[in-house]
Amino acid sequence: MRNTNIRLPQSAETDVQQITRPSRHYRYGYSRSSDCRRWSEPGQDYLTLAERESSLSFVLCDGVSQSYEGGFAARFVGDRLLDWLLLFGETAALPLGDGQRLLNQFMKELTKEANQCLQEQAISPSIQGLLREALSLKKEQGSATMYCGGRIDYPGTQHPNGRLLLVWQGDIRCRIWRDRNETTAELPGDLLSVRGQWNSAAGPVGGMPFWYCTELLQKQRKGELLLYSDGFQALDRYPRVTGELLSELLASETEHPSSDDISFLQVTWDFTSS
Repeated sequence: MRNTNIRLPQSAETDVQQITRPSRHYRYGYSRSSDCRRWSEPGQDYLTLAERESSLSFVLCDGVSQSYEGGFAARFVGDRLLDWLLLFGETAALPLGDGQRLLNQFMKELTKEANQCLQEQAISPSIQGLLREALSLKKEQGSATMYCGGRIDYPGTQHPNGRLLLVWQGDIRCRIWRDRNETTAELPGDLLSVRGQWNSAAGPVGGMPFWYCTELLQKQRKGELLLYSDGFQALDRYPRVTGELLSELLASETEHPSSDDISFLQVTWDFTSS
């Protein structure tokens, strides 16, 4: 299988897509808010994936609209964190504290490059007066995003039972099922807190990134991971999420006159026959 890299465009919609491999498949989609579509502006969510022979790495970001250019922060963190997750797979297994500490340091170091990129994005000369002052202050305070990223290593020589790594800050929804039972409660921290985020001026805000690493296959040999931004919070009330439900809800939420940006990723695995 050839390496596959996917970056969903922020300037267009992506209907539900499904990719199927032996023992696993994944679905993803994207929709801009009603305001962004009305004014032909890019959304502030961002989703990127990298599929390899025995792994899938991914990052879903939700730019903070009250910050300066939240869509930039979402795209910047998404691309850089995905690269980090790909490199992480080349290293030996790390104790919890080491992995979390290294990630926190990496996220801090990103601020230098991010600030340089932002400085190169000049505020339009046509914007003057109090609005320009307000935008200049926002720019100094930084561009911010919430995010959830991870890496799934499927069962093989290096990881006989596979490996699931998740890292996040903010209120990106992250849900896990093992067999047909939802086990999201095993994740550390408050998954709905908006205090945690990454900021181009400050790095990680609200504490260190949360870190969760475990075997993919435990007593159960099949399961599911679902990530989605708060624009798709209609999914919160469903104990099970099928492909049909994803398509139906994406269509209905997109048509809502006050819809927010929506992005999601669903990964399903089944190794019961292997």
